[in-house]
Amino acid sequence: MSVRAQIATALEAAARRVGADGDLPDLELARARNPAHGDYASPVGLKLARALRRPPPEIAAEVATSVRIAGVSAEALGGYVNFRLTPEWLRELVAGVAADPDYGGSRVGGGQKVQVE
Repeated sequence: MSVRAQIATALEAAARRVGADGDLPDLELARARNPAHGDYASPVGLKLARALRRPPPEIAAEVATSVRIAGVSAEALGGYVNFRLTPEWLRELVAGVAADPDYGGSRVGGGQKVQVE
């Protein structure tokens, strides 16, 4: 499962833990527009405010403290929850890529391996 999918799953579970029930609105998890805010962001507080009848920053803060994903930190900012990949997660990703001799290669036609440089 991709890290984005893991975050989306954890975000939905956290929304339920703070009181959202029934069909959830689209929580709009996307790459953060401003890299200073993290790697991914969701306006979850804004999306749930009407249904929960609470201020968006309060909802976002509660969701951020409820999300638990290895290698990802969550922080509330206004009605948004920003997610940042930890340096440890990024190091593991790079180490995995470096250890895989077939990474970046492709098999074309009759199965002959072509190395992309």
